[in-house]
Amino acid sequence: MNEIIKKQLQNVKWAKLPPIDDTTTEFVIYRHRKPKLEQDKFYIIKIAEWIRHPSDNLSLAKNWNRGIVPVAQYMRCQVQQIMGNMVKIGCVAYDITTQQDDYTEMYDGLWLPTNGMELLEQLN
Repeated sequence: MNEIIKKQLQNVKWAKLPPIDDTTTEFVIYRHRKPKLEQDKFYIIKIAEWIRHPSDNLSLAKNWNRGIVPVAQYMRCQVQQIMGNMVKIGCVAYDITTQQDDYTEMYDGLWLPTNGMELLEQLN
């Protein structure tokens, strides 16, 4: 594979790439689709930095979450309600390295915008 192409592929952030094979020039990248959230399903999510450390002009905590700002970056959550681009979740902090729940931080009825969270895994 061409070194320039290989370097560009290593910079890809949003697509899941198959392993890079130096013996071929054929490479398939599937279209990235935003996962669909479903009510009453469980997910592991990553919360965006701008939600965890909001600027002064962000009204998410004040208007949607009764002044609550989530601290944990990763959460195991259950979708309680979906309203447009906002999702109401019940969640507990999640340690991604040990794959264990951290019960020191729990929320019920936390609203998050869909563009402020990344779905890492859907749980059964």
